[in-house]
Amino acid sequence: MVNMKVVAVVVAGAVIFVAGYQYAAALYGADIAALREDYAKCAQALEEKYREKEQENARAVVAAWEERDRARRDAVDLSGDLERVRDEADALRRQLSRAPADPCTPCRAELAECAGLLARGSELLERGANLAQEVAADKDAVVATVK
Repeated sequence: MVNMKVVAVVVAGAVIFVAGYQYAAALYGADIAALREDYAKCAQALEEKYREKEQENARAVVAAWEERDRARRDAVDLSGDLERVRDEADALRRQLSRAPADPCTPCRAELAECAGLLARGSELLERGANLAQEVAADKDAVVATVK
């Protein structure tokens, strides 16, 4: 009889242990499911936030490129004025070369040299303007992208 009581106590202890373990496992399983659900919600919210930020950055890059292209088009518009100045300088050179030889030849030579300097200055002006506009456009694009 004592053996039966010991066996009954051991079996009852084992049943209680198994039941307690299954109960705790069910609680842990519910906690894990809740944590997974919470993690999924947080991950989805972060993904939406980062997608919005990504779209905003893409729009900023597009706007910066458009601004840069606009600046380059403006530079092309200025090149028309520069061509007009060059054409006028060439016309003056042609007029000087057709002039008859007379005492004003030294003045004409100096005027021809001035016309050459004007042409060279217009070329330098064009290069400087193009460089300044490209640098400004690139700077604006970088600033717009960073902001």
